Amino acid sequence: RILYPMRRVGRRGEGRCKRISWEETLSEVALKLMEIRERPEEFVLHCGLDRTQGFVRRFAHAFGTPSFVQNYSLGKVNKFVAQELTWGHSMEVPDLTRTKYILNFGCNVYEASMFYIPMVQRVVQARVDNVAKMVTFDVRLANAAGRSDEWILVKPGTDGIIALAMAYVILEEGLYDRDF
Repeated sequence: RILYPMRRVGRRGEGRCKRISWEETLSEVALKLMEIRERPEEFVLHCGLDRTQGFVRRFAHAFGTPSFVQNYSLGKVNKFVAQELTWGHSMEVPDLTRTKYILNFGCNVYEASMFYIPMVQRVVQARVDNVAKMVTFDVRLANAAGRSDEWILVKPGTDGIIALAMAYVILEEGLYDRDF
């Protein structure tokens, strides 16, 4: 437990620190924040605990940076960061009721998605009502992969590269609905 502020006086890793006053600490933090505030687009504020999100988000917006990200689990941090920065919220709301082709990148929707039951219902509804095909890219044959029309075994950490490569081809070859 931290009882008072400390400043490192030696090299990083030496463990040498000295006690400083709260006034000195607040002044140093304020100066550093003023430097950072000059370039708010280069500043991302990350919040790791759910109970502090409201406070940290308000601070980020008051500070002037739109880049506030949160972390519910280390396993989903990349997904949450991308979603937060793309559309302003870390939770996806997939429109599966009208989809005909599901590309699933490592999400075991049948047993471990964030909103497990509603997500499973949407996937099943799409597969039944729309005869939607599902292709799963995953490092293991999880339930979602086993229930997919096609399972593509990928090396750990490469699913993002595959998604980016697919997006590149779609954009380069104009394989998207331009009017949409």
